[in-house]
Amino acid sequence: DSFAWRRPDVLRRATVFEVDHPLTQAWKRDRVAELHLPTAEGPTFVPCDFEHENLHEVLESAGFDWGTPATFSWIAVSMYLTVPAIEETLNTIAAGAVGTVIVLSYAPPRAGLDELSQTFFDLMVPLAAGRGEPIQSFFEESEIVDLVRRCGLEVADHPSHAELNERYLSGRADGLRTYMCERMLAAVVA
Repeated sequence: DSFAWRRPDVLRRATVFEVDHPLTQAWKRDRVAELHLPTAEGPTFVPCDFEHENLHEVLESAGFDWGTPATFSWIAVSMYLTVPAIEETLNTIAAGAVGTVIVLSYAPPRAGLDELSQTFFDLMVPLAAGRGEPIQSFFEESEIVDLVRRCGLEVADHPSHAELNERYLSGRADGLRTYMCERMLAAVVA
């Protein structure tokens, strides 16, 4: 993730904790060093295996304050995890301060995708498995909403594929559009 280097203005106002699997985190840190990216005011790197570690404990040991509202960007993560690991993470975030927000993405089942997205899906699934990160979780829209609510979060935004394209990609000269292989959802600790 390059957020901390793309948005240094945010780092002047907020503390960024970069949480990722330990092996991926190590690769990122090596890459940051290779590129000579500044780290003095950068993110706090926090390795965490969501399948085997507790996010609350891992973040707290890195200096995260669970009493302060936070924003969690959990994009392109849930699909690589089991449902119990996703549920534990959502429960942990739901126990955070009122006003805490999580923006997450999830993978819908292949059957509900358009033809182009099914083709992308058919390429991506074996590629991810070959890298040692198999895609493990798929959710229908109602299933992810139920899971998020069951964990104690309130759904704040759940745009459709068409709404995302209209909201963020309309008017582009290059015709760029999102694939349907990933859906977005924002939820809040109310």
